[in-house]
Amino acid sequence: MTQCPTSKPDETLRLNALHQMRVVDTPIEERYERITRIAKRALGVEIVAISLVDEDHQYFKSIQGLEETRTARDISFCGHTIQGSDPLVIPDATQDPRFADNPLVTGEPGIRAYAGIPIESVDGRCIGALCAIHGRPHAFSETDILILTDLAHIAASELSRTSVRAVGENYRSALSPAQRAERIDPVTRVWNAVGMRELIAHHLTTAHHAAYDTALLKINLDGFTAINEQHGREAGDEALAEAARRMIAALRGEDAFGRLEGDEFVTLLVGCGSADHAESIATRLLHELIQLPILTGQAVVELSASVGGVHLPQGSALDPQAVLDQADQAMARVKDAGGNCVAVNTLRPRNT
Repeated sequence: MTQCPTSKPDETLRLNALHQMRVVDTPIEERYERITRIAKRALGVEIVAISLVDEDHQYFKSIQGLEETRTARDISFCGHTIQGSDPLVIPDATQDPRFADNPLVTGEPGIRAYAGIPIESVDGRCIGALCAIHGRPHAFSETDILILTDLAHIAASELSRTSVRAVGENYRSALSPAQRAERIDPVTRVWNAVGMRELIAHHLTTAHHAAYDTALLKINLDGFTAINEQHGREAGDEALAEAARRMIAALRGEDAFGRLEGDEFVTLLVGCGSADHAESIATRLLHELIQLPILTGQAVVELSASVGGVHLPQGSALDPQAVLDQADQAMARVKDAGGNCVAVNTLRPRNT
């Protein structure tokens, strides 16, 4: 019979440490995506995840090789990993009485081999794990475990780090867990339109007091409707999710990114010193997005995009809708010129 994970005497303190971080039910972030990508490549496994374990679930802050965002805690492997401070290594789950009839073993995703490294909060509470999973029996080497351990320490540092310039930190901290979950786009796992508009307003209404410039970029995937029509909505959703990941990879940790609606995205850049700097980030984002086709389960998708933005000098009086409108106008001009290009203007007063 499947052995459910137990709880240690410090469970209340452990949960407090996790919830104080406000990282459950939050958008995907490149700093965590990078960790799981590296681990997957380095170990040659099928699935790698940063798993955070709360009262009832394990939530995947980042996962490669699987589309799930969470599973029940009582069947989770990482629920066992957090009970100790040492790696949990299982070469063949079908031969381990704790997991042999676990639904994650007998059904999808068909776990056979598992290696998990506990991730600790700054006060030493095990809040989750970095785990690697194979669909066939596998003997993880000592080097594999050392790589996972190093990456787990990096993940722990990132989870515990508070960046005073991260544009989403204050906004995210003001939301309850339920409110955060409601503001995540289910297809791309970035901020949805409600969350992103609130975040922009939250930031821009106080940004003129800040000692740095800001910029806002709007990104439209040109001709994306044709992808849904030719290949189906499932392929379109896969392409949207991959497009979001690529754009996040081009951004910095302090930037915020979200999906407004359909094939339109927006990012808020903090600390860009000029329109030229914002345009260089926009160019990098466009290159990351379109340089390679996206392979979905049904099709090979070529992307094209129009990127328009507005640079907001330090001390600007910032009306959120005016900023969005001017970025939209810049994006529309790029689209009218044929797309696959960027244009960033400096904020114009509303009466001009």
